[in-house]
Amino acid sequence: MGHGNGTSGELKDSLYFWYKQWGQVSSTWPLIKGSIVFFEKDRIYVDLHAATLYFLANLRFPDFTGDIANARALHFEKITQRIINKTKWMPSPDLLQYRGRTLKYNGKNITDIDAIGELKGQLLLVSCKSIPYTNDYNMGDHKITRNISCRIEEAVVKWQEVIDFFNNNKKGDNYDFSNYLIGPPLVCTPVPFFSKGVATEIAIGSLRKACTLEELEEYLFK
Repeated sequence: MGHGNGTSGELKDSLYFWYKQWGQVSSTWPLIKGSIVFFEKDRIYVDLHAATLYFLANLRFPDFTGDIANARALHFEKITQRIINKTKWMPSPDLLQYRGRTLKYNGKNITDIDAIGELKGQLLLVSCKSIPYTNDYNMGDHKITRNISCRIEEAVVKWQEVIDFFNNNKKGDNYDFSNYLIGPPLVCTPVPFFSKGVATEIAIGSLRKACTLEELEEYLFK
């Protein structure tokens, strides 16, 4: 813990502002320290360890839509594709061009391809869901846990419908999967989340329809 003596009024006012901002932040689970700034007569103490933890906590991605969420999602898609490209499932340049593209059929948008892989005529189309792992989820908040579980299950159902569509319509306005067996549906998240129902069904090998990036990587490297 650092301390200062004879601090100017301007600095003291600034630190007092942050004291008001941080003074009430504390939690026993997950463990979050309380106040970062302490006042004792003419001295001001700053808990550098607590300040560092608070700084790191605020680097976490917020769970909302918009530019930040879109940037997070795009980064996760690219990371997933990069991992696929390091395995025997690496797609050909002709297939790789579909990543990030909105595929169309009879003038209608079908879906964007987040990540793609191919091996011996089998085509893997991966739906990436960059869902943040928040403190509220870590604490087991019922509403958030339920919402994420439902979100993942709905994503699997929707992606199964997309895979079925492509298997029945292998050539569209801007894609051609004529030579491939497409599927199974894979919905990939950065970390494990509680899920149930169709999301827990086996997709291929030991891989479930809803899987983490680590689980996907482990399977593709087999």
